[in-house]
Amino acid sequence: MSKLNNPRSNERNVALDPDEWRLLEPLRYLIEDASSVDKRMNLSYYTKFGNPWRDDPSGLSLRNHLRALNSIETCFSLIEQYMDKYKYIVFARPDVAYVRPLPNVKRLITNNQTIGVKFIDRFAIGSPIAVRKWAHRLHSADAFLHSKWDRKTHRERSKGLHSENLVKFHLFHSKLTMKEVSGFCFVRVRAGGCFSKLDCRACHFSSTNMC
Repeated sequence: MSKLNNPRSNERNVALDPDEWRLLEPLRYLIEDASSVDKRMNLSYYTKFGNPWRDDPSGLSLRNHLRALNSIETCFSLIEQYMDKYKYIVFARPDVAYVRPLPNVKRLITNNQTIGVKFIDRFAIGSPIAVRKWAHRLHSADAFLHSKWDRKTHRERSKGLHSENLVKFHLFHSKLTMKEVSGFCFVRVRAGGCFSKLDCRACHFSSTNMC
């Protein structure tokens, strides 16, 4: 992909650097062809349940959500054999700006069934056991789509595989405790370099370059 087009996030015909990921200097990585992943995942099965993002009738956000779930699970598989070497594991998006620091981890993580988060589908930190559960939420997608579980009321929910609702459904049924991180906050940085207005409002962060 040489250019990105995602009107929902105000990213229109933005040129991409295909080698930018190398700045992260990963010890292990895997590059997959998106069309092959889509075919293997059978995206049409999930999309038939509806699109939870009404402001994106194209369904691109839903497809990207499914691809992200696959990426998170695949990423964890690359480090799973080394789990016993780490006390904590962090999942963090590379396309965000951290505007408020993460508190002391020792105060944040209390046991193997606790995970500390702010935006729970975008960041996670916890013990290897807890984060492994968080990373494998694609396994709960089918059960979620056939349920009427709602994260607030536990009544009938809106249609489709909504990202935050899926995380909370998965944590609840995995018996994984979620602890929200007070004060910690970050904002998404779009491909063109501007900050997400929605995230800026949530973090009380001001910038002249918002979109």
